[in-house]
Amino acid sequence: MTDVRHEVEDLLKQQRAVEGVIEDLRTFLDQPRPRAGARGSHGWATKMAGKLMNLHDRLVRHFRAEEISDTLRELSIKRPHVLRAFESLRHDHDRILADFRSILGAVMIYSEGKNPENPHLRRWTISALERLAQHEHDETELFQRVLYQETGSGD
Repeated sequence: MTDVRHEVEDLLKQQRAVEGVIEDLRTFLDQPRPRAGARGSHGWATKMAGKLMNLHDRLVRHFRAEEISDTLRELSIKRPHVLRAFESLRHDHDRILADFRSILGAVMIYSEGKNPENPHLRRWTISALERLAQHEHDETELFQRVLYQETGSGD
């Protein structure tokens, strides 16, 4: 059980690192965005793209660590009733990553001085960040519930 707890703690530590990248992106989004093609728009887009790439990279590593985790496999075997919840969260990973890649594509169009199909980059990004936050909350809650059941069963 100690190995399971240690691996979950490592995953949660990675999650906190992702939260730092998210906070940096949110702070950036608080700044005004120039109109497409206006002075400063390319620089804004370049910074935004870098922040999105950093987030995407962190998420890929974090999600893959969760997916290959022996802990998740072990918890699913010990608690088969949570397997469906783990699988649902695992499927969220691909959707979340696709959301951020789509936003990045729109930012690249914006960097060319054109309005992307969805010109509401800030709103779109904040919405994706909120979905990510909900996913991470649900995941943490599931880990804690399963670990609590696991450690509480011997009391």
